[in-house]
This record gives sequence, structure tokens and C-alpha cells, in this order.
Amino acid sequence: MRARQTGAMKRVLHGVREIGSYLLIALVVPGGSVIALALWVLRHRAR
Repeated sequence: MRARQTGAMKRVLHGVREIGSYLLIALVVPGGSVIALALWVLRHRAR
């Protein structure tokens, strides 16, 4: 049971780390939500 909790916590932390930088841009920079969305799309586009 402890291993399952550890795996779930790792997934949550990975998600927070990935989204955190985009959230920071969206909150600090004027028009940041558009910039953050564009950066996310560029990073996650199909190759």
C-alpha cells in the first residue's frame, strides 16, 4: 500500500512541476495566459 501512495505522489509532483512554470508565466506576465498556452502547445505538439 505504501508503494502505491508513493507512486501517486510522484505523479502529482510531476504534474505540479510541469504546470508550475506555465502558471507562473500566466500570473506574472501581462497576456501571460496566451503566452503560457502557446508554449504548452509548442512543447506538447505531435512530432
